[in-house]
Amino acid sequence: MANRIYTDPTQPGRISVEQEGRSALSIRYNEHTHSLRLHSENEQRVFIIERQPFSARLQLFSEYGIRTGTCRFDSHHPLRGSLEVEGVRMRFRTEGNELALEVDGKAIDRFTWSAAGRSPEELAGILMLVGREELRPPVFASWRRHLG
Repeated sequence: MANRIYTDPTQPGRISVEQEGRSALSIRYNEHTHSLRLHSENEQRVFIIERQPFSARLQLFSEYGIRTGTCRFDSHHPLRGSLEVEGVRMRFRTEGNELALEVDGKAIDRFTWSAAGRSPEELAGILMLVGREELRPPVFASWRRHLG
């Protein structure tokens, strides 16, 4: 299975994230409240996106008001920038229909994704949740721990 982020045609407004070795994610963005609902096999969460006044920085807060991420878009290219998720800094860039995530200049993952037509808040939220998922161990690694 290839890594991909796509809009689910059966449920408008829902974004699905599929990654090899991980459970699927479902993200629904609410444009009016700038909130994201995250559903996965093990977790259901709500996150809020806030834009700081007079800044290009967008922040992701958990439903408990705890800041869990920050996104900055490069001024010269709207689909490139940096993320900080749970204390880890990443770079992201899109080229055509591909999203690449990097840590310390090394690619950590690539996704097929068409980001066209999305608001900066929605893009930032999706990017931060995908980055957050990258920091978690794959599903099969947690199974190995349980099997001994």
